[in-house]
Amino acid sequence: MKVTTPQNTQHGMVLIEVLVGMTILAIVLITAMRALSSDTDTQQAVMTRSLALISADNTLNQLYMQNAWPEVGTRATPCPQGNVALLCEQKVSNSANPNFKRIDITVYMDDGASSENRTKLAWLTALLPNIRGGNF
Repeated sequence: MKVTTPQNTQHGMVLIEVLVGMTILAIVLITAMRALSSDTDTQQAVMTRSLALISADNTLNQLYMQNAWPEVGTRATPCPQGNVALLCEQKVSNSANPNFKRIDITVYMDDGASSENRTKLAWLTALLPNIRGGNF
């Protein structure tokens, strides 16, 4: 009696199947890395804007604590938070009530860009009362 074995028995995977599997895995991993990168960029932007709002609030609180009646005009001062370089632009203008001045604080990234090309990160508007009681 003669025993025959099939000639085309497949043992393992063919090279093309391995390459297709690796290609699919690479596409999935690239997509996952892009999603993680996007999430990281978003978190960084939120943190930077939060620090900019803290700087604007600190600048406004300094004006309240100085008990001074600021001059009308615009000035810019560095207002870093942690390792983030920020620039606070403070604009003082008169209001309808002579006992108050309007304060507009805008915070930009202090990256050396010209004033037209800066990105506005945060802004805050408030009225500053004249606590001394008279017009200066």
